Amino acid sequence: MIKIRKITVNAFQEHTYLVFDEDNNCVIIDPGCSNEKELSAVEKYISENNLKPQAIWHTHLHFDHTMATAHFARLYNIPAFCHRDDLPTFDANRLMAAQWGFEINADGSVFDHFVADGDKISIGNDEFTVLHVPGHSPGGVAFYSAENQVCFCGDTLFRMSVGRTDLPGGDENELLNSIKTKLFTLPDDTLLCCGHGDESNVGFERQYNPYCGN
Repeated sequence: MIKIRKITVNAFQEHTYLVFDEDNNCVIIDPGCSNEKELSAVEKYISENNLKPQAIWHTHLHFDHTMATAHFARLYNIPAFCHRDDLPTFDANRLMAAQWGFEINADGSVFDHFVADGDKISIGNDEFTVLHVPGHSPGGVAFYSAENQVCFCGDTLFRMSVGRTDLPGGDENELLNSIKTKLFTLPDDTLLCCGHGDESNVGFERQYNPYCGN
């Protein structure tokens, strides 16, 4: 079974996740660290717990989820995974980051491995299924483990809310369709690890989320 460490970073209170198995194989999901203190918090946890970073997984490529991708890819010599359709999102968000006072010292070449809907990726022996969930961004994905009953859903779905669709590439109809046809088909007790805010579960959101027509 996997273990999850959530580290909340940057001005947008984004959740960077360290997910690891019993052998300490580790992936970093959505590294949004924006300064040395936040980078050190992630590195300290990895070092003190003898984790072995294997890859970086991205639910999407908005700048608040990618500011530390190049740093960790170089530091640990690990690949960065994303959906190919979000590369234009990353390029557009470099300009947006500058407007917020952040500098992205990387280009799209840092994302060197691509995932698609239905792909299987693993942390050691723990397998995850990639779910393509466009709407918040064209290449948004979620990472779902049936065995561990967990889904890392990025900014597609939040507790009692949904991701914004007014950024470049966003589409409200696509977002709601992704939620209803991909996330809401998962078992009720599936833990939702969101990109911001509190965790939730599929059953609760299916019944009570006011944005999803329930």
